Amino acid sequence: MPKAMKSARSNEQAEQQEQQQQLSNNTGSYSSSNHEQNNNQQEELDDTPLGAVQAPDKLVDIFLIRSKLWRCYRCRKTINGHDSELIDSLPYHIQSIFPAILTHRGGISRQLADLLRPCFQNAIRPGHLHDLLQELHHLRHNRLQLTYLTLIDYQQQHAPQFSSFGRSGLSQSHPQFSYFDDPLGYAGYVPSATYLL
Repeated sequence: MPKAMKSARSNEQAEQQEQQQQLSNNTGSYSSSNHEQNNNQQEELDDTPLGAVQAPDKLVDIFLIRSKLWRCYRCRKTINGHDSELIDSLPYHIQSIFPAILTHRGGISRQLADLLRPCFQNAIRPGHLHDLLQELHHLRHNRLQLTYLTLIDYQQQHAPQFSSFGRSGLSQSHPQFSYFDDPLGYAGYVPSATYLL
């Protein structure tokens, strides 16, 4: 096989693996620390659990917040890259592009915050807004699941008859796409009506 074809095939396989990785990493609704970097930092430091996340924080929208945990070796103080004190210390033109309003253990997107005021002013009750958000979050989950399943179908239709290991590409098993509320998978979350007040 010519080198150009091998390179093109390996690039295509790398892109497919990247798409699968993005689908498996796209939890859709919770924020997480960069565990790998935090765990590396933890090994270098004393025995304090810097990177330990006991319960993932919830963020009401469809994106992730990934940041580092910084530690001053002089004063031993730690700070998250998304800490509100750190964000408040930035110039306003940088603060204004941060996409979320964070609370102690969660937050909402600026888009949702901008939507809340006119909805409440026009007599849309929090219960109705909760139902709307639930529908939109489930729709996002369903679209990701459809993308995942069509990717598997595409791979099976375009797989070579035999892989380099001699096994058929069609017999490859794929993990099931997780349910919306699976805490170890997609971990979908919709804020309650009382949270929206």
